[in-house]
Amino acid sequence: MEDALNLQQTSIEQYNIKVERRYQQLPPIAVVKSKLFQILINVVKNAIEALIAGDEQEKRMIITLEEDEKNLIRLSIRDNGIGISKEHLDKIFSFGFTTKTNGHGYGIHSCALIAKELGGSITARSDGLNQGATFILAIPQRGLFDQS
Repeated sequence: MEDALNLQQTSIEQYNIKVERRYQQLPPIAVVKSKLFQILINVVKNAIEALIAGDEQEKRMIITLEEDEKNLIRLSIRDNGIGISKEHLDKIFSFGFTTKTNGHGYGIHSCALIAKELGGSITARSDGLNQGATFILAIPQRGLFDQS
């Protein structure tokens, strides 16, 4: 998680985004690091873009990392940015769907595909426009792992 945040550190500092970390102590997870990293980069980047587009003076991103009762590792990234309209919530993981003028609709779609490859899922929640959004990645502790 920290590597993904470090990659976006310039934007985080430039837009004075407060990042709150709520990390539970977890056992090591066995997943292909590059695949997990790709998901984290996309979700963090989208959260930053949503914060920049939003009207909130205090831009916040809350990252929670925990294990649930089903032994799934849950990583949630919540922001108080522009949010997602109800009609778009069902479409955001679709290939080619975007609301950005300069977007292509590949990032979040690829996150869903990779999460599935890892034996998990990614979901999004939002109460609507200007209400922020939360993306939740759930993967098994022993996700699909290979040596590549």
